Amino acid sequence: MQMIRKTLKVSFYYSFVPSVKLEGEVHAAPSEGHADQVHRSELLDDGEWTFRVEGTIIDGNKNAACQSTAKKFSHFFRKAILDLDDQLYPGSNPIEWSSFRSGDDSDGFSISRPGKKGFQTHRLRLQLLRNQSPERFALSPDLFNAISPYLTPNCGPDDTFVKADISFALWQYIKEKDLMKTDDCRVISHDEVLQRVFECHEQPIHAIMGSLQTKLTPVGPTVIDFTLQ
Repeated sequence: MQMIRKTLKVSFYYSFVPSVKLEGEVHAAPSEGHADQVHRSELLDDGEWTFRVEGTIIDGNKNAACQSTAKKFSHFFRKAILDLDDQLYPGSNPIEWSSFRSGDDSDGFSISRPGKKGFQTHRLRLQLLRNQSPERFALSPDLFNAISPYLTPNCGPDDTFVKADISFALWQYIKEKDLMKTDDCRVISHDEVLQRVFECHEQPIHAIMGSLQTKLTPVGPTVIDFTLQ
C-alpha cells in the first residue's frame, strides 16, 4: 500500500468593520497620561474586528466530490487557545476553541471582539494543539540518525512518530547490528552510534526503554504571535 502525503494549509483572516457614527455623535477620547488607567477604565468600543482560522487540505485533486470528503480542520486540531492583548481586553484570557465541543466537522473557527477607540493595532497569540492519538514524539538528532532507515515512512528529522514505531525501529537496529551480548543476552552492547545516543557503553534490556524515553520530545502546540491592525 502506497502512503500519500498531503498538505494541510492553515490560513488566517482579519477584518475590521468600523462603527457607523450618527450625525452629531461625539465620543470622548481616552485621557492623555495615566496609560495604565486608560487601558483599564477608559477604553471605548469602536467598531468590531474578526479573526478567522481556516484549514484546507491541498492534494492537487481538482475533483469537487473528492474535495468535499476531505478531512476538515477540526480533524487535525483538538484545541485552539487564543490570548488577546491584555492591555485592551483585561481579564478576557484565555479563549479556547475545542473540536470536541464544536459538534460537526468544521473548516475552522472565528472570534469577534469590539475594537478600541484610539488604538490602531493589537496583539493576539494563537496556540494550536494537534489531535494525536496515539501521542507522537520528535526524536533527538542522534537517535533519528541511527534508526531513521527503520522508521516508516522514512521522511525527515522534523517528522514525528508514535512510540511503538520508534521502539520497533530501535530493536531492528539492535538486531541488524548484532548488539546483544553473546554471553548475556539480557544486555545490549552499544556500538559507537548508540554510545552517542545513550552516553554509555552497554545497558540491560529492561533499562533501554527508559533511556529511550529521555530522547523523545512530545509534540507541543504550534504558537503564532500576531500584530493585527
